[in-house]
Amino acid sequence: RLFNTLISIIILLTLYEPLKERLEAKSLELFFRERYELGHLLHTLRRTMLRVLDPSRMSKLVLDTLYDERRCTHAAIYLLEEPLGRGFRLESYRGPEPAARVSERYHPALWHAIQKNRGPLLSEQLIADQQEGADSASKRDLIDAMRAVSADVLLPFASNVFRGCFLSADF
Repeated sequence: RLFNTLISIIILLTLYEPLKERLEAKSLELFFRERYELGHLLHTLRRTMLRVLDPSRMSKLVLDTLYDERRCTHAAIYLLEEPLGRGFRLESYRGPEPAARVSERYHPALWHAIQKNRGPLLSEQLIADQQEGADSASKRDLIDAMRAVSADVLLPFASNVFRGCFLSADF
């Protein structure tokens, strides 16, 4: 009996982790359908982008995927200007035309936020932080700069091929 109990426990513990992951994925798919579909779309987009080396092709792929799936009302991709890298130029966009260039001179709050943060910037979160009174003036400047590039969400990213770029989108 003890031997059978030990074997049963080992089998259950071995199967627990994959079963748990599968149940979590199915519950996410069932109860949070839209979030699941967006996650699946972004995962597919990420895998497709691994084979893209051309910046204009990458921009078209990202924007077409987000815009055609009706995930955002407008989106834009900015690439780091070469050779000095002192600003970002508008590569391509969908929806209303945003600012053509982002630099320290024209949008200092946004420029510094992109240089400092490598994670996403959400205007909703910035507004909440501003209402709490945390560094209100700089948050206001950043929110205004994000509006200049028509962004509710700003995603900085870099790779070996693309030294620096960011996606601004209004979801």
